[in-house]
Amino acid sequence: MEASIIEGKEILVVEDEPSNYDLISVFLKRYNPNLSWVQDGKDAVEACKSKHFHVVLMDIQLPHMNGLDATKVIKEMDNQIPIIAQTAYAMSQDRQKAINAGCDDYIAKPMKRKDLVDLIVKHIR
Repeated sequence: MEASIIEGKEILVVEDEPSNYDLISVFLKRYNPNLSWVQDGKDAVEACKSKHFHVVLMDIQLPHMNGLDATKVIKEMDNQIPIIAQTAYAMSQDRQKAINAGCDDYIAKPMKRKDLVDLIVKHIR
């Protein structure tokens, strides 16, 4: 897939662990997206109200509002925003819960750079 499509795109990373955000940032740095970072679901909803994102990487376990609830609210505001759930909970029912909440895709942690980039490219197109 053509990863250059990521360049300049607005990507919201919703992740409460700074080390996980740092890893995602390193994975994507060479593709030069415009990354925004929030650490809880409520802030993700607010960010999506004030800015257009090409894709949202949504952690599931978050303080204040979990990623599934945040996804539902964001999709009610704009169901065209691609949301990729990213979580350490990699059971098949967790994937289904994410999809049922409105996530467009799912990636398990620990993630690989190629898998993450391929998913983002798939949903930006």
